[in-house]
Amino acid sequence: MRAVLLIALLALAGPAAAQIPSQLPRGVDPVAYDLTLTPDPERLTFEARVEVRFKAAAPTQRIVLNAAGLEIAEARLDGRPAAVSLNAAAETATFSAPRPIARGGHSLSIAYRGRILDGPAGFFHIDQGGKRMLATQFEPSDARRLLPVFDEPAKKAVFALTAIVPQGQLALSNMPEAASEPLAGGLRKVRFQPTPPMSSYLLFFGLGDLERLSAEADGVVVSVVMRRGEQEKGRYALQAATQLLHDYDAYFGVKYPLPKLDLVGAPGEVGGSMENWGAILFSDYHLTVDPAADAAADRQLVFNTVAHEMAHQWFGDLVTMAWWDDLWLNEGFANWMATKATVRLHPEWSPQLDALGDKDRAMRTDAQGAAHP
Repeated sequence: MRAVLLIALLALAGPAAAQIPSQLPRGVDPVAYDLTLTPDPERLTFEARVEVRFKAAAPTQRIVLNAAGLEIAEARLDGRPAAVSLNAAAETATFSAPRPIARGGHSLSIAYRGRILDGPAGFFHIDQGGKRMLATQFEPSDARRLLPVFDEPAKKAVFALTAIVPQGQLALSNMPEAASEPLAGGLRKVRFQPTPPMSSYLLFFGLGDLERLSAEADGVVVSVVMRRGEQEKGRYALQAATQLLHDYDAYFGVKYPLPKLDLVGAPGEVGGSMENWGAILFSDYHLTVDPAADAAADRQLVFNTVAHEMAHQWFGDLVTMAWWDDLWLNEGFANWMATKATVRLHPEWSPQLDALGDKDRAMRTDAQGAAHP
């Protein structure tokens, strides 16, 4: 019944294609991206090649993608050279063909390079204790800092990622590893399974001296991924995630659709947790409970944060808002769902009282003269 209700609500909420906001030319939509990424953690740069498969609804002379801070070395459209024009202010790259692109399916292959950034936006690094971790943070519109892409939430497509990384480091993405092979120079090529169709801002890549602590829930491999030697501090988060996955599967009536779910802890602050499909990124203090201290407040913080981000795996990832001005609905629902799950699984914490406090704080803020409608 809940699944039927969810589908009915989506049908009511889903706007027609012509009504979906877009800053890119209409009539061209992505089908799939095949991305090969070679990061250089020491130099904080990366090189990459992406093949973008797309559909054109009518003949066109140009393809416009989002791109920011990327240096494009070469582009080929259906195997032929394409001219490239970058607009830094609009964060776009325009690829022009010598003759019109026919209606139907096409392929755009792009070789390019970029920078690994200092803060949690785009492809960035986190340094702590002499070790470096790489991760991505794309919400709302920073996937364009990693690859030329239709970087709008309604333009869903399949992502297939291959990464060339240092041996001995763990590479992570939305889907499980499909294959791995050693390369010369102490490197390794890792290929991940293709994702289901999804929004660009949910794509994730991570790399570092990391370890997994795993369990299974409803046929899904659930893992907490943390710095090597720290994973025991994530055991409570893992227990919470397995409980929540089973609970959400039952509540929504739609099972979590991916084969794995990683809860990835980054040292320090990464600008808030991010619900990347199958690979949620957390500031590690939102995942850690020290077994020696076992503070009740720590357990409640971890449970609530995990419950919020896991609710997004359905509402936000499986189902996504058409444009960024509805992001409040994503977040409001995840807050509501986290409280609802906590009532079911930890009624002794009286989560409704916390929710009332949150409501009062929001109303006090909304009462101020500077509050927008």
